[in-house]
Amino acid sequence: MKNSITANMTFYFKGKKLELSTTVDLDSHIQQFSTIPPFYTLLAHSNNIDIYSYEYEIMEQTEVTFSQVEGMAKEFLKDDIFDTKGFLQKWHEEKMLQNIKSVAKTNMNIDDIESIPGLKQTLIEIYHLQNKKK
Repeated sequence: MKNSITANMTFYFKGKKLELSTTVDLDSHIQQFSTIPPFYTLLAHSNNIDIYSYEYEIMEQTEVTFSQVEGMAKEFLKDDIFDTKGFLQKWHEEKMLQNIKSVAKTNMNIDDIESIPGLKQTLIEIYHLQNKKK
């Protein structure tokens, strides 16, 4: 499932109305950075605005709105506020479950880890134990 969102912003700078927009592929940002960079930064970069400029400072005082939300990200947009922390947590949980299911399929030929009582929870706990070691 593809997760994406379009961040939008309208503000005035030196008497000129600026309407910024950028569509963010949330999956690729999380895979690349393990997080979602601030939407202000993403909007600035995609619209050729230096993040060390006065124009950027004005941007930071303007509200970011969202549209064209796809995938699981829809669950985390409420009243035009995107719950980045909640989305990241759910994204990582879903990724973990995909990995666990893949391992169960490859090594045990099990298509549905929920069909065997306790298997899903056992694999999740093993996954968390392994990640604590890192």
